[in-house]
Amino acid sequence: MIKKILNTPERTTHELLRDACSRNSAEVFAKIRVADILPIENSGISDDLFRFALQSHFDFVVGDAQQSPLFAVEFDGPNHREAIQIERDSKKDLLCDRFDLPILRINAEYINRKFRNLHLLTWFVEVWFFTKAVEEGQESGVLPGDEDFDPFFAYSIPGLMGKFPLWLSLEPRLKFQKMHESGIVATPVPSKIVGRDENGRCRGLSYIRMGEKKGVFVSTVMRSQHFPVHASEVLCEILPFLLHQRIADAVNGDDPALPWEQVNSVVAGFRKFLRTI
Repeated sequence: MIKKILNTPERTTHELLRDACSRNSAEVFAKIRVADILPIENSGISDDLFRFALQSHFDFVVGDAQQSPLFAVEFDGPNHREAIQIERDSKKDLLCDRFDLPILRINAEYINRKFRNLHLLTWFVEVWFFTKAVEEGQESGVLPGDEDFDPFFAYSIPGLMGKFPLWLSLEPRLKFQKMHESGIVATPVPSKIVGRDENGRCRGLSYIRMGEKKGVFVSTVMRSQHFPVHASEVLCEILPFLLHQRIADAVNGDDPALPWEQVNSVVAGFRKFLRTI
């Protein structure tokens, strides 16, 4: 039986990419050979990388209106934890670094879960296009070149719902303030630590005191990306969602708050484990 071009997660990825790209005058191409995108001929790369580029493909390549490649997207399923696939992924990352092609590696978490009505894949792509538009505006003189434009403070973006649509953590941050006013938590702003572990992965921890002797914490991890949207930024946006749910569980008695000494012990261990960013 002839195989399908895209499996189920890849089809979902393609649909989300196509939706985001249509808002930004871009196109999505599936299963494109690496050598058809990267100029490997007479480039000085090793014979091994040259052969790999001829034999491998990108899951998706996003191109502009002139069909010039902008970045690649790879869906990494469970088999990407195997040694041979890790080696292949490393070679692809090396080639993308060598030829300055951003590559975004995603898994099921990027396409299955939403934050403020945005999938993580959509968020990464929209932030990339926003940043590119700002850079082009600064180069043309439409925007001041000496001013930083944070995508979190974009008030509206055509095609996306709500105010400040790229500021994922806006809603839980507002809820923390209300919980502080009602005495549920001791401070209106949680504490957080974000850093890299020995394998280069981004890890984050957020914690808050509930009363004088209790508190809660949450932690999460995300792989570092060869992509100009830093994983540490999105971790800082995800942690408030996780912490808000943890507080709700504690209030409801589903997962009681911990002694503050225990929370402090976890925080201290986390600080020693990571290189903070």
